Amino acid sequence: MRRILAGLLFIPAAALFASLPGCGKEEKPKTPSTLPPLASRDSGGKSSGGGPKKSIEPGKAKLIGRVVLKGDLTKPASLEPVMLENKTDGKFCLMGSEHEKIDQTWLIGKDKGVANVAIWLNPPDGAEFKVVEDKSDAVIDQPHCVYIPHVLAVKPGQVLTIKNSASVNHNTKLDVDELVNKKFGQTIPPNGSARHELKPQSAPVNVACDFHGWMKAKIWVLPHQYVAVSKDDGTFEIDNVPEGEFTIVAWHEGASPAFFHGGKKGTPITVKAGDNKLPDIEVSAK
Repeated sequence: MRRILAGLLFIPAAALFASLPGCGKEEKPKTPSTLPPLASRDSGGKSSGGGPKKSIEPGKAKLIGRVVLKGDLTKPASLEPVMLENKTDGKFCLMGSEHEKIDQTWLIGKDKGVANVAIWLNPPDGAEFKVVEDKSDAVIDQPHCVYIPHVLAVKPGQVLTIKNSASVNHNTKLDVDELVNKKFGQTIPPNGSARHELKPQSAPVNVACDFHGWMKAKIWVLPHQYVAVSKDDGTFEIDNVPEGEFTIVAWHEGASPAFFHGGKKGTPITVKAGDNKLPDIEVSAK
């Protein structure tokens, strides 16, 4: 297996911004977040100087961006051979769409858009975002024999719902940071589901199915709501963003060696009122 190298390049965001009023209705802000999972684990609500952190209220700005492939990428590996080797469920697994019969690590869409890139903001030092909880479920499904979506972001207030829309059993296992989260491993019958609460942790939760060894997914559990995962065409949006100076991080599981654009602290950006169109994030597979 060849090693895939990926790098993310950001053009400074000084020239980002047109002004359109943004955003939908928000719920009432709740408890302030800790720093995002790639910053310090827990500061107890205090700044590095020991005083209380500045709380940053939600805003009405929007970040609009796209992740694109730089250069070329070989065709994703087919999962059909390993599916055929599964004597119990192989025939059913092969009934999935073409999208569900290829390796999910690199999914390239129209105009080289890259799916499954997680993008989030970090607050400045000495500050934290005030959290607005999302009461909807964060859902990951198994209609055949891959996880959809392949990368999922869980925001504050959300509970993870693991669905099995297939007509075969799936045994889902979550590889978590056990200092933060409870382990999960459960067989989910056809058309069944399970719910599991997750707390923010500093690395993605690895998802796997013991019955179908090729099934993998990643879940980022964020301590605030300013996160998105790029769609099939590489586009993403982050709503209700405050104005100000922040850093932005982009993560793709195929990147090496550190996975993160701009490192764990991210790349500086300036957010202004209205719609902020970011330069394309370029992902290299070389």
